[in-house]
Amino acid sequence: CYKDFDKDRKDEVQECVAKLSETATHCYFDNVTIMAKVGRPEAYAGTALPAATFMLRPEIQPEDIAKAAAIPSQAQADGVVAIFEHADSDSGRVLAEIPDGETCILWRDGESASVEVQYGEGLAAIRGFAAANQFKNRTYRLLLNLRLSEDFRIVYEKATDAVATKFGSSTVQRAYKDGRTYPHFTLAYDFEVNKVQLLQLVSLLRDFCSKNTSIPLRLKGAGSFGTSIIFLDVDRTHERYGEAMALHLELLQTLKALDWLPEMNVDKIHWHATVCYKDFDKDRKDEVQECVAKLSETATHCYFDNVTIMAKVGRPEAYAGTALPAATFMLRPEIQPEDIAKAAAIPSQAQADGVVAIFEHADSDSGRVLAEIPDGETCILWRDGESASVEVQYGEGLAAIRGFAAANQFKNRTYRLLLNLRLSEDFRIVYEKATDAVATKFGSSTVQRAYKDGRTYPHFTLAYDFEVNKVQLLQLVSLLRDFCSKNTSIPLRLKGAGSFGTSIIFLDVDRTHERYGEAMALHLELLQTLKALDWLPEMNVDKIHWHATVCYKDFDK
Repeated sequence: CYKDFDKDRKDEVQECVAKLSETATHCYFDNVTIMAKVGRPEAYAGTALPAATFMLRPEIQPEDIAKAAAIPSQAQADGVVAIFEHADSDSGRVLAEIPDGETCILWRDGESASVEVQYGEGLAAIRGFAAANQFKNRTYRLLLNLRLSEDFRIVYEKATDAVATKFGSSTVQRAYKDGRTYPHFTLAYDFEVNKVQLLQLVSLLRDFCSKNTSIPLRLKGAGSFGTSIIFLDVDRTHERYGEAMALHLELLQTLKALDWLPEMNVDKIHWHATVCYKDFDKDRKDEVQECVAKLSETATHCYFDNVTIMAKVGRPEAYAGTALPAATFMLRPEIQPEDIAKAAAIPSQAQADGVVAIFEHADSDSGRVLAEIPDGETCILWRDGESASVEVQYGEGLAAIRGFAAANQFKNRTYRLLLNLRLSEDFRIVYEKATDAVATKFGSSTVQRAYKDGRTYPHFTLAYDFEVNKVQLLQLVSLLRDFCSKNTSIPLRLKGAGSFGTSIIFLDVDRTHERYGEAMALHLELLQTLKALDWLPEMNVDKIHWHATVCYKDFDK
């Protein structure tokens, strides 16, 4: 109800709304939505609809749990408990498992100083060998790399097979065939972390990748380090190579925030995918490199589109133990159709000067002329003679979003926006019943009409009206995408009714819910984050009270 009911019946109206929401509706603070206002600025007089919605991450992220579980440590072997004999009974080895919940399984080979390690289930699980003393610290031996595409894997496989067959260089091939390595470019060389540091690293990589965009690359040709290593190379003549290197340097700079991480030597890093490692005749080095180069004459296109944690288990020498991908963090796609759609769907107070008539409106009796902005705006106008008002349609067809605006509002081509939490379909049912009830019983129909006309939707406001230009809109979209990608949704419960004085009645949020305070803290964090946009007016936190208005200044007090 919004300022359209008898103020003398205010308590009766509120009781009616409260009864309709006695049963709690569960939902989430799971999005931030830009509401675009078109037309008359008074509440519920114009059109105010969702123009772009940014979803927060789900609170429970199974993929993150899987990432953590999949990263093997140099596990503690003391006190292992035998649980059953290994399938290969002739080996005399005993299968044992760490009793403290680690996913590591061990085969101890008598009094040997080495231990075979398996992560996961079944004989096809990840395996490696480690010296017994490596199990004392329960640390993680890691690298960071760019995991290369399936197209490149084909070239890599052909190259490793060719050098093994022709030149006996099989160290890399054996590791690859055994499932102990994979095609990659190294981004940061070996380092060790404990459990706490691992979580900090995972958090930093997720944040870095959520904020950066993938960059196309081209893989072509071969190279070498001295007479001991030959590799498939990245094409350094590609027009985006410099950009990819800049992003790599930015990653290394970002990693400096982890003060426990050893300094990365930038000069030591040279993107390459090794195919021969210290196992070929040095006198035939040029011949081996030429063989590899021929297999990669045709360029393979790929992307710098991920940062992957490689976990090393077993002997630390290159290609001696197991070094497999344990967690991969994807960068944002370079082209994001959904973002283009978001931007295209946000209407502005369009520039009406110089419109060009293109055809008569279907309703010829109105005398209105359909016109379109000639500079590519999606706005369509009906100009009603000398009237001071202009009807605006965004999108195609007569069912598109419409609203009215005074002609002078079209001069600046700005966007009038709010930010809100778009509420769930379950709540929409309660909202619809409440707005129908107060309209029928008390004549409070301002909100109901706007909702029925498709000019508003159930929401909680997060930031009140502000105006932006095109450049500022892009900055806002980028900030909201980043904020929502880094934060997790929070459950809420909607229950009961409330009022502001004798003019507004609303469906309320249940402030006794155990997670309500957490949701409020996230809201305050959003407002704090928005301060980075120095052109945005200061948001008055005291003014914001989560509610869904059903009566607005139209009922008997």
